[in-house]
Formats: sequence, structure tokens, C-alpha cells
Amino acid sequence: MKLMREPIDLEGDEGQSSLEYALVFIGFLAIATALYALYSFSSEDVLLELIEQSISHAIGGGGLNGVKDILLY
Repeated sequence: MKLMREPIDLEGDEGQSSLEYALVFIGFLAIATALYALYSFSSEDVLLELIEQSISHAIGGGGLNGVKDILLY
């Protein structure tokens, strides 16, 4: 009666963990890059200007511009 199992041959699977680590690293790098881009936009007031331009019809444009936005949406 044999109690020990035969060793499993994992030939060809050596690079899988390296690939998984590389994909996770690229994901974190993309998140860090996006956060830096948001920080740089907010520190230069570019993001604030874009927000003000997109809601300008609600702030001071009034009437007809608001109706055009709704109809074009």
C-alpha cells in the first residue's frame, strides 16, 4: 500500500506568477498615474475651469441654453 503521492509535474507553468505580478504592478501603476493626473489638474485649476464650463448654462446662461442642452442630450 502506497501512502505517498507521485510528484506533480508543473513543467511550463514557471512564468505564470511572474505574469500575474506584472499585471498587478501595471494596474497599480495605472491607478497611481490617474491619481497624479487628477492632482495636477486640481492644483492648476484646470479641472475647476472644465467643471465651470460644463455647468455654465445652469449658472448664468439660463433659459435657451439649458433647453438646447436637454434636447441635444
